[in-house]
Amino acid sequence: MKGKSIIVLRGQLGDAVYGDGSYRFLPIKYGVYNYSDLETIDASDIRQATQQEKISFIEEDFPWGKVVKTLCIGEYQIIEYKRSDYVNAFHVYIDFESTSSSYETLDHALIGAIARKNLEVNESSYAVTFISRMLEVNI
Repeated sequence: MKGKSIIVLRGQLGDAVYGDGSYRFLPIKYGVYNYSDLETIDASDIRQATQQEKISFIEEDFPWGKVVKTLCIGEYQIIEYKRSDYVNAFHVYIDFESTSSSYETLDHALIGAIARKNLEVNESSYAVTFISRMLEVNI
């Protein structure tokens, strides 16, 4: 198990969170928690979630609006969601881990994902602007 992984325990989807030398199970939509209140697990108790289960996890766990659809392109997952009644936005995940970044267009989201992953920058807006200008794409 990694430090945080999407897993299935007895048919329930959740995270494996690490602390105090052990892994604990954090069920999906659990909310605020105290680590010591979570169930201790080991590798024999769980199985890794399938690709479809991971997509379901990020969609169900998504807090920033109503999910319209999820696009998967290699290691990138982009959730299109309704930010308001009339505006959609695109939130980027890399290997099912949120980048905490949303964008106004799909093009911008893809460039932001690639910049974040390949340039290893936390604030991808500068890289997005640079790459957009290099590609002569108006984003």
